[in-house]
Amino acid sequence: MAAAGGAVRGLLQELRSWGRYLLPSRYVAVYYPTPLHIARAMLRLAGVTSSDTVFDLGCGDGRICVLAAEEFGARSVGVELDKTLADAAAAAVRAKGLQERVRIVHGDCRQLDVSRASVITLYLSDSGNRRLLQSVVGLREGTRVVSLYFPVKGWELRLVQLDRSKNIDIHLYAAPDQ
Repeated sequence: MAAAGGAVRGLLQELRSWGRYLLPSRYVAVYYPTPLHIARAMLRLAGVTSSDTVFDLGCGDGRICVLAAEEFGARSVGVELDKTLADAAAAAVRAKGLQERVRIVHGDCRQLDVSRASVITLYLSDSGNRRLLQSVVGLREGTRVVSLYFPVKGWELRLVQLDRSKNIDIHLYAAPDQ
């Protein structure tokens, strides 16, 4: 019985996510959690170290932020528009005792100051990537931007590496000067 309840909750969450994405709204992607082995590959491709600050735009449940802190020693900031997901991400950070290294922000990534970011991770959509990266503030030239599946339109000449080794596309870019 409990399994059925979990399945129904999952289905309702997915329907809510798709509805917000397809209807006119501030949401730029459907929420799908990044598998941990893929998140790890994204952070490795970006060469994340303990001297980095990783911004995960649309952080969902916060798994990339937690992974960046736990396994790579980086500081991270996750920004999530969905309050339920932002609360879950903050709870995951507290459960791991990572409050000193990870900050979760409930809010809209548009007009976000990313000047402290040395790495930005994205798992949004074609249009979501473009819209978001055009609207953030303080994007520094050379900031490493890692996008899962979706290329950043207009950044073709900024592509540093494309990793297809896990049967998925992970794009690594060097950000242009804003």
